[in-house]
Amino acid sequence: TQIYPCWVDFQSVQAKRLSDPCRVIASRIVRSVPELAGREIPSTFVDGDADSFEDWLNKLRIEGRIVLLLEELGMLGAEARWELLRRLRAVYCAGITMLGLVLFGGIELLLEDSSSVSPWHNVFNKIVLSDLTPRATEALLATGLDTVKELIAGDELNRTAQTIYGLVEGHPYLTQCFGKLVLGYMIREGRVPTADEIGNMAAWLVESDCGHDGYFRYLHDALHTYGLLEGCRRLIGRPLYSEHDSQMLRLRALGVAKQHGTVWAPRAPLMEGKISNWLNH
Repeated sequence: TQIYPCWVDFQSVQAKRLSDPCRVIASRIVRSVPELAGREIPSTFVDGDADSFEDWLNKLRIEGRIVLLLEELGMLGAEARWELLRRLRAVYCAGITMLGLVLFGGIELLLEDSSSVSPWHNVFNKIVLSDLTPRATEALLATGLDTVKELIAGDELNRTAQTIYGLVEGHPYLTQCFGKLVLGYMIREGRVPTADEIGNMAAWLVESDCGHDGYFRYLHDALHTYGLLEGCRRLIGRPLYSEHDSQMLRLRALGVAKQHGTVWAPRAPLMEGKISNWLNH
């Protein structure tokens, strides 16, 4: 069966009405499936009649399957987001099997548990990416630094990977952030950074309002929006692990908390430093 991946990143979409995100998705579908080239997209989708989004999907009649890869739903306005989630669930309930759906991101995992519609876990499988091992961290760095590998001598790659792992403990995104910073440093300076210099990169990530790609700014906004800063204060104290601790479960969905033995703990030492920085200001 032919699979047509269709990536939709809502970070750059400003939408307040249901029709806007649905039209964005429809336009990406038409762009991603060659046999739909030139397909007309309605100026609006009306809920509950022949002009609905699910009715438009039903009429596509393609050979194959479309897999929607939806990212940054948290960037949509609240009304548009809830209506879109409800509409996508209606698509599933209508039995439209030619459409698959993948949601990315911590905000999305957080929102699906607090949705006013029937819980998404009734129809979705939740997949949580494991943290990288020390060996996987080194392999990721080796791949990212391939273009400057002539500047890496002896066991420098292993030393650099161990230093980064000590700061982020395999957090996939933060490991990638450090990889980009190390690559930039090597291009500028012509050598591998020392452990102290990697520590300076960590300090910049923690102290900067923006950090790398605005990651920490968006994370702070999410913690504030969903009332989880007090939960962060409790997290620093290592509360006993419980599967019924709603605040810790939400912090885990956002990539902030993890189970560490019998207690909840910050996901990584660098994350703990950033949380402490927020709580002290």
